[in-house]
Amino acid sequence: MKKNIAFLLMGLSFVILVNSWASSSDPVLKSVEHPMLAAFQASDAYFLDAKVQGWAEINQDFLSVAALNDLGNKVEEVLGKHSVLTRKEIFDEGFNSLEISGRAESGENVSVIFQSLTNEREENGTYLVVNISDTRGVGEILSIRGKILDVFTEFDRIPEINELLIGYVEGQLPARDCRNKIKNIFHAAGGKQHGGIEENGYISKTGFAPNLPAVVEVNGKQVNMQVAASYNEIDCQTYIYIGSPLVCSDY
Repeated sequence: MKKNIAFLLMGLSFVILVNSWASSSDPVLKSVEHPMLAAFQASDAYFLDAKVQGWAEINQDFLSVAALNDLGNKVEEVLGKHSVLTRKEIFDEGFNSLEISGRAESGENVSVIFQSLTNEREENGTYLVVNISDTRGVGEILSIRGKILDVFTEFDRIPEINELLIGYVEGQLPARDCRNKIKNIFHAAGGKQHGGIEENGYISKTGFAPNLPAVVEVNGKQVNMQVAASYNEIDCQTYIYIGSPLVCSDY
């Protein structure tokens, strides 16, 4: 059962108001309070995408696909009755799944996945994973986080949350500049880095910022922030990823 759950989470690639933000074609403006937004501001990057993922076990039963569709109706009510969403069903021995995806009424891209599992020991569980992304502005991460929390409120659950902001700077940043930029990002969020890796083409650092709530343990240390810089040779841009607690994305 735990193996199936781990595979599910690995395979799925948390309100402070902001007065004004730049468009996706301009660097972000200079007045924020939320740690993730302050971190992105310090990157001096052009904004690309804001992503939030939430997941939780919502039921300890093995549910049919029909029952999952009933739960999906509850989620669509939260996302908006005019959302343009499609459904994909999978049913197999000991495994049922429903994926709802498309564009929400308010403009975000959404992916909602129900997975219900059982085994020969009758260890049952139904899990919900909600991914929402928005390319309209860095400050949208606040509203989509709130929407994900609203979805899980329908099931009386508080989800595990992961946030991600993605931006870019033109050209290839030297490794030294990437390190300095990552250091400034951690500082802006009130955090410190204490681990990471560097390989050809990218740098990734992990650390801890007291005002970010989600915490995981990595190599015996508490981590709730990861910052990565990766150069893309095709479009000649260096991408900046700021995740809490981790960067849940390919880079």
